[in-house]
Parts: sequence; structure tokens; C-alpha cells
Amino acid sequence: MKVRLRHPWLRRKNKNSRANAIDEKTGLVKVIADQENTILGAHIIGAEAGELLPLMTYAVTRKLKCDEFKDLVFAHPTLGENLWETMGEIARFSIHI
Repeated sequence: MKVRLRHPWLRRKNKNSRANAIDEKTGLVKVIADQENTILGAHIIGAEAGELLPLMTYAVTRKLKCDEFKDLVFAHPTLGENLWETMGEIARFSIHI
């Protein structure tokens, strides 16, 4: 099985407004998806990581695809935006044009 990995927060440290506001300089949101973008799992490390775990548990158990996150609304600024951006990198959607 081929999988796809994306972890933008690790690569783009301090690009998240909430992380900057709370002076959180380290963190990781990594999503593991198959070739059809079905979410297989995730690694979330950093401030308030536990807040995102229920959403990822739901996504994995329901076999959601990354592009199904496109229409979800994440408040700004929040660390949850990192999850949305990670899904967008896999499914090729972005709020930044």
C-alpha cells in the first residue's frame, strides 16, 4: 500500500497565528493517507494536541477522505487550522490562493 504524508506545521514553523500568539515554536501535525486520500492515521504533537484527537479518531473510523475537510470551518486563530492545512496539502485545496 502506498501512503502519502504531509506535515506542514513542522515544515512551516511559526506560520500559524495561534502558535505565534501563545509563543509555541514547536509542533507537528502529520496526516497519513492512502492513494485515494482516505485518512489512515495522524500524529499530532504540541500545544493542545489533545483537542484535535477526537476529530482525527472520527475521521479514521469513518474512513473519511482528506478532501472532506475542505468545507469544515475552523476558527481563526486556532491550532486546529494546522489540521485543515495538512488535509489541504494532501487533497490539493487551500485558503491561500
